[in-house]
Amino acid sequence: MKTLLRNKTHIRDRSHDMHIVQKCDKKIKLTYQAYNACEQYVGEVFDGTGFQTLFVMIDLGVVPNSSIYIHSEKEREQRVDTLYKLAVKFIDVLIK
Repeated sequence: MKTLLRNKTHIRDRSHDMHIVQKCDKKIKLTYQAYNACEQYVGEVFDGTGFQTLFVMIDLGVVPNSSIYIHSEKEREQRVDTLYKLAVKFIDVLIK
């Protein structure tokens, strides 16, 4: 899988981390967001006109953290790395 673009912002009270990757001829956007006791990780595939949801965090076997306490920037970056590795395995099963 090839990474085409990555943008990330991890600041004191929120995170937004996005990868656009390509697998075969499919473009996939992986987005992590954490803020206000909310954590999300979504994989979307581009169908030619827009993005369609491919998976959400729980599909990867990871329960979102809804604690009021936000992890540090470093912990959230490490969380994204772990989720990205799980997403790659998930995508490899779906797209050959």
